Amino acid sequence: MSVGTISPSLSAAELADTSAEEALAFAAKQFAPLRSCVNPVVQQLLSLDFHEDWQVEAGRWLLFAQQHGFLDAALKNVLGAANAPPDPQNTFNDRFFRSFLARMAEPMAAYYFARTGWRFREWDPPRFRPAHDVDFIVGTPETIPRDVLVQVKAPDVAGPIVNYRAQGGDNDEHVWLAVAGHPQPDGTRKGGALGQLPRPAMTPSLIVVHANRHGKLSAEPRGIETKLMGSTLCFGGTKRVTLPRTRLGALFTDDWSHCSAVVLLDHLRSNEFFYACTVFLNPCAAEAARCAPEWFQGARVCRLDGETVRAHRWHAALLDHSGRNEARRRRDVTSCRCYAERGEVQDQDTTVHNFLADRAAGARSFTLASRFILRPRLLQARPTLKATNA
Repeated sequence: MSVGTISPSLSAAELADTSAEEALAFAAKQFAPLRSCVNPVVQQLLSLDFHEDWQVEAGRWLLFAQQHGFLDAALKNVLGAANAPPDPQNTFNDRFFRSFLARMAEPMAAYYFARTGWRFREWDPPRFRPAHDVDFIVGTPETIPRDVLVQVKAPDVAGPIVNYRAQGGDNDEHVWLAVAGHPQPDGTRKGGALGQLPRPAMTPSLIVVHANRHGKLSAEPRGIETKLMGSTLCFGGTKRVTLPRTRLGALFTDDWSHCSAVVLLDHLRSNEFFYACTVFLNPCAAEAARCAPEWFQGARVCRLDGETVRAHRWHAALLDHSGRNEARRRRDVTSCRCYAERGEVQDQDTTVHNFLADRAAGARSFTLASRFILRPRLLQARPTLKATNA
């Protein structure tokens, strides 16, 4: 069910509720106006047999949009720009091509959530305030569902290929600006998905990032991981890895209390089509915005468990064609092996429990159980590390 060791993934076949033939035919019909598009990169994506796997999945996204009544809205911006003049270089960094992929990321995200147990509610709901913007609403995969607001971003630029190597692009700063917004002279941030979510939180809110790059952000989230969770310190000889209070990431600040989680969602194309997802739960989210890790089936979920940051792979619930969640939920044994034993806290007055209760006083640092996403295979033999007040 997974590709490699650092990127948990779900096969498109596991999530599919329509045949490849039906999806391909529907995609061809909906993208017909783009066949005459002056952009050669778009033409190649929609016509070449080499891209048939993407065309099939795009057809499934659009069929899902049709079933839930937002097909016209989802395609409006894409089809409206069909005759936009291309950039001179005519590459996959072309402005229209990037816009095309960004618009397709929204129905893709809605499809992915629905096929992993969530309940689709509404597309492009009314805004609570002019600055707010939510792409769609889904219901949590619970007996009594809660509404969850979702904002999708598809930032970044894939660098051009020169002599078989990517040059430039894959810029984490582009992703971070799309998520957190641009810094202002007064210390605030303007724009970005964070500012578009309603605040204060009335219900959980998610930021979904589908980065347009060669490397997949869900598999290599190093730059975003340090921005969100923080940057660790390792003490030589002791093998003690801690996340000091002074190096905590943005999720530990009040500015992010209305955001429940940041979801990195990608699709992987190899001999099969896969979806890969990594989730960073906000440990300091407001009570109304709290998320449960088991909601994210098939994803690697990073969360704060007491004084330790952990990452678990939650096995996907295989869906039948009615969309019901039938499979049992269980944790991935491989991912959890290195967390089997929990470290003892040296000083009960300096645990993260106190830090979360009162951030003005409490732990100066807590344990990061592992570099859980980047090198999980190397960490399986390590015990859970002890919390420290260093």
